[in-house]
Amino acid sequence: MSKLYTKYLQEKEGKQTLEIDGKGFVTYKVVGNVCHICILFVAEKYRRGDIARELMNSVKQIVQYSCNAFTAAIFTKQNGTTETLRIILQYGFEVVGVKDDDILLYKEF
Repeated sequence: MSKLYTKYLQEKEGKQTLEIDGKGFVTYKVVGNVCHICILFVAEKYRRGDIARELMNSVKQIVQYSCNAFTAAIFTKQNGTTETLRIILQYGFEVVGVKDDDILLYKEF
């Protein structure tokens, strides 16, 4: 992810980004005591490994003293929606609703 784009997201939208160089990144935003996962991306050749779990665990460590839950939304009209949902459910998220074209997810920690 571009360092300038990361800086833009932080400055304009209050989002933080954590990256494992060349493997994947997660962008998140803390709102109150909840950490919303905005984007989670893993490079194709690393998708069968533990990069997504490693990124999520790292975010959890960063926010554990200020947050007690994660939220996320999956846009149903993007490529790979089924696989994305499968992965996020395996991490322990639960489906808590649907709004327009988004599946809403929640996980306490």
